[in-house]
Amino acid sequence: MLKKLPKVVNETPVLEFAQSGDFETATSNAHALKGVTGNLSLTPLYTNYTKIVDLYRSGEFEQATKLLVETVEVQQKFLDVILKYT
Repeated sequence: MLKKLPKVVNETPVLEFAQSGDFETATSNAHALKGVTGNLSLTPLYTNYTKIVDLYRSGEFEQATKLLVETVEVQQKFLDVILKYT
């Protein structure tokens, strides 16, 4: 299942939509990644995506995007390890 994560991340971008101001799509994609990371027990990512979704839904776009940038950095570390061993 972990091998599928890079594809899911690429097909469900969040940051690019947030940066373009499309917070509806950013929220939807963050919610999808929240589910995937939760199913994979990637707790740091799941916890952050949960907060990001909540922040976007409450209209706190700047705070959500700031956390998203940090989350993408952590996510990339997970992806690097997964891609290295697959």
